[in-house]
Amino acid sequence: MFGYRMIAFIIANGTSGYIDSRALSTLKIRRKIQERDGAQTLMAHLRSCYIGSGTYLQATDPKDRIYVLLGISEDAELLGITPDYSVGRTVEELYIDVAKALLKQGHMEILTLCRSDLKNQDRMAKLPSWVPNWTAPIRTPWGGYARDELYQTSRKTEHDIQFFMHESLFPAISVQGCRVDSIEATEKAWDLGIRDQFDYLRAAERLGKAAWRIPTGDKDKSHMGLSTRASGESFASYITFVRHCAVSIRGLRILVSKKDESFKRLHESLAASGCSPDDIANSLDNLKDADVHWIFYTSLKTPAKAGTYAYLMDDMHNSRPFISTRGYVGLCPIKSKPGVVMCILHGGHVPFIVRWSEECQAYKLIGEAYVHGIMDGQFLENDPRVEGFVII
Repeated sequence: MFGYRMIAFIIANGTSGYIDSRALSTLKIRRKIQERDGAQTLMAHLRSCYIGSGTYLQATDPKDRIYVLLGISEDAELLGITPDYSVGRTVEELYIDVAKALLKQGHMEILTLCRSDLKNQDRMAKLPSWVPNWTAPIRTPWGGYARDELYQTSRKTEHDIQFFMHESLFPAISVQGCRVDSIEATEKAWDLGIRDQFDYLRAAERLGKAAWRIPTGDKDKSHMGLSTRASGESFASYITFVRHCAVSIRGLRILVSKKDESFKRLHESLAASGCSPDDIANSLDNLKDADVHWIFYTSLKTPAKAGTYAYLMDDMHNSRPFISTRGYVGLCPIKSKPGVVMCILHGGHVPFIVRWSEECQAYKLIGEAYVHGIMDGQFLENDPRVEGFVII
């Protein structure tokens, strides 16, 4: 593989007789990433280049989305993956091998990158549910990464994982873990997209149906912009946010009839969140059409605390509130349906949602979850039964 000095030499002195245009493009990308990130592991490079709304690295050949980064990863030899552009080597096989290699090194957070959203239906047909699709946009995981130490759902349990070919002819993993419960009911989804405008109406509906910690995954942001657990200051942000929702919703009076059932539910939700329905009703009754433009304008001036809470709710994109058969509440992926299983996989810092497939006689991974009351390892305190989860 080319080293940094070779990259610099070729770019500075031309490529005639040395390398073709495709390889030159690869080398330029590598140099750019090296200058920005320095020596890092493949997992670190994947996080910085493909995860979140600030991604920029593109590749004509989907294999290069891995190979470009592999060439500058300090753990490339340890991972045991070598570039192979032959026709017999499919993109799916490469992505599976990358997931295997990273899981073997203990990167259970790879599983948090596999969540499939309704707005992103382009998972490769031959890609198992436990393998990230590096050709599609990937949002930052709700629970962050293990290194962030926000959550420690599985405490210090060691990951115990095996790889094999399932009888369904899908590559499978068998992971040790504990079954927490199954979801009994779910609520309306929060499907804010990567670049969508924040929807205060939808936010207010959701806030009225859950405790103040749940819509943000019990998270806050420090003054340095780092994710932390929620605190008393977070509650103050929540109160400010709810009040701001009430002001913003006044501007919807001209668009939404008071007879509309959803509008009535909104009144109930705001009342449950601490807002007086009488005050809201009076404001709507006295609202004049000429006031609408002014209200929309002022509602855009989001107070700092309210903006913080809105930002944190945006972090929990494409989730829906749920309640389980034993009374657990929290947020699950948008594709979760009643009957899916909540589990803790050993070595994972967050809970996961899996769906049993009768046809395949195995589980399929739906994604990570926020389950209130077990995010710090409380569920494991009573030594629950350990079982193997076969996921394809």
